[in-house]
Amino acid sequence: MDSLFRRLSRYPPTPSTDPRENRLTETTAAVLERVDGLPQAVVVALLTAAIDALELDSDAATGALGPVEHALQTAHTACSSFDKPRVDVRTQVATPRGRFVDLSIRLRHGPPDGSEDILVWLEVKYGSDLHGEQLDVYLQDIDAQPAAHRIVLLVKPRGQEIKGVLPTRVRAVDFQVVSGIVAAFVDSPELPDEQSWLLDEYADYLDEEGLMDPQALSATHAVALMELGAAADAVAGVCEHAHATIEAGWGKLTEQATSGRAAPVPVYGLGYWEAFDARPASPNWRGGWYGWGVGEPDDWQYFDDAPRGSTAFFAGAGFDAKPNPYKEAGNESWIATLVNQGFRWCWFGSSYQMIRVKYPDELLVATTLDHQGLILGQWVIETFRLLEAHPPPH
Repeated sequence: MDSLFRRLSRYPPTPSTDPRENRLTETTAAVLERVDGLPQAVVVALLTAAIDALELDSDAATGALGPVEHALQTAHTACSSFDKPRVDVRTQVATPRGRFVDLSIRLRHGPPDGSEDILVWLEVKYGSDLHGEQLDVYLQDIDAQPAAHRIVLLVKPRGQEIKGVLPTRVRAVDFQVVSGIVAAFVDSPELPDEQSWLLDEYADYLDEEGLMDPQALSATHAVALMELGAAADAVAGVCEHAHATIEAGWGKLTEQATSGRAAPVPVYGLGYWEAFDARPASPNWRGGWYGWGVGEPDDWQYFDDAPRGSTAFFAGAGFDAKPNPYKEAGNESWIATLVNQGFRWCWFGSSYQMIRVKYPDELLVATTLDHQGLILGQWVIETFRLLEAHPPPH
């Protein structure tokens, strides 16, 4: 068993790795290893959710279970009957075909040959999507493992869409299922103090990541929902005033978010964006452009600086071409200069982005929409001028 800190520090942020997903996997594994009874409870809950999500393929005439439902049901029954099983939790488990399973949980209640084990492989998705036929490979490789029950599940935050079609044997389950079990364990009087402390910290972490459901709809939530429309209208007004400031102080845009084909009009507000030609024009930009808009940092891969659930304004440069300037040898000082100016590297909108971020509360120094739009527009122009002064050297 790796130490807690070795697990948690294994995956630092890099230009091609989103630390949130790996950190979530490692943190979850560390807690599962150290809290009595939690792995079994989590597996039971995941199997229950997978069964509930399954479109029943039972035989209408005989009532017989389909093969997928049968596998989940028998694994669920066996797991529920285990009495203090031995647990083996591993991450990044290499498969015979050269893939790496995010999280493996093996529950052993019988002989050491694994003939009665329950083996669950979890593919954890937290902002990223499936890669090729990875789940099909997992299914082939898990079938060669010694276990009575072999299950592959995809675990993701509620609301995250997964592109593509999952193999028939693989169910997608919300990570909030795990969080619900954690919440039920937090107040358990049977756990040792050190395990209770660790579970409390893990629950706080899941809450910070937006993966823990609140206990109930609160007054704050109710007010936020009632004000959602007004907030969206205010953002639209700020964006429209910012657009005017940027057009006057920087120049014409090349593209923007619009609605309507015959007579397109700007759709200022949540999700709005504008794009501009990069300056100075240089092949080193590799098709890059300047842009700004309103986005959701929760959806930005490789970006780890945002409070969870926030909406934010962004401005910077986007890159379509690969390899991109961020990874080009000789551009290290360029990157360092921009990072020192508050830029961050991330991926969203099907492209790489080098951006600065301004949160809505930073506009509250002004008390009118036009003044707030002026502040935002001037900040966008400042961002573009920083990029103009520091183009990628290679």
